[in-house]
Amino acid sequence: MKTRLIAPIVFSAAVLTTAYAQSQMTTGFDGQTNPAPVASKTVYENNQHQNADSDIFEFGITFAFDSFLENKIAGTTVEANEFYHHIGANLGIVMRWQLNHWMSFLTGLSAIYHHGQYEMTCRGGGTINYHNIMAEIPLQLRYAISFNRTRVRPFASISTNIVKPIYMWDEYDGAYAIQDWEFLEYLGFGVELNRHVAIQWQPLLYSIRTNAPEKWAPYDGGIDSWRMTFEFTW
Repeated sequence: MKTRLIAPIVFSAAVLTTAYAQSQMTTGFDGQTNPAPVASKTVYENNQHQNADSDIFEFGITFAFDSFLENKIAGTTVEANEFYHHIGANLGIVMRWQLNHWMSFLTGLSAIYHHGQYEMTCRGGGTINYHNIMAEIPLQLRYAISFNRTRVRPFASISTNIVKPIYMWDEYDGAYAIQDWEFLEYLGFGVELNRHVAIQWQPLLYSIRTNAPEKWAPYDGGIDSWRMTFEFTW
């Protein structure tokens, strides 16, 4: 009785095994039977995975244009000259670490040139016209958003920039400049292209200047002081 029950079960199992094996095979044009292809990731997904693995650290160059407005210089309250724009230029190196798919950390070293011209509101009036050379170390945390099948990634960033004035020459008194340290806080909005090219606009949130009478907020924030940054990494 047991033999009669086992025989059909064994036969059924053999039939199912054979059917499954045949379903995993395909017949080619040459009449030979070949294993069925296994589904694989798309080329884009493979490239993205390789990029994520290979771009953990990047090195590059950065340059920027500054527009700024100060309210005090060397303890003197000043007003902007309405016929003059306060401008600056920034050139340096940048190092970037990709922390994960969305977040990255950037730092580096840059040289800055600023030129400003203001009207003094005290000490009998007059004009302050100066040129300033500074060194800067940015510390930036960036969060980017990825969209499927596109290499353009919008991002937002927060930056603390450590600035050391090196030399200042002007028509008033620039000796104080080399004793200063400046700490600037920027909020940034921009886009990345394939993680290697980026452009962002950075309005100033807050600023601190040490060893000077105008320690707190020497620069006006918001749309009065901002930076447009371009970076290229590889």
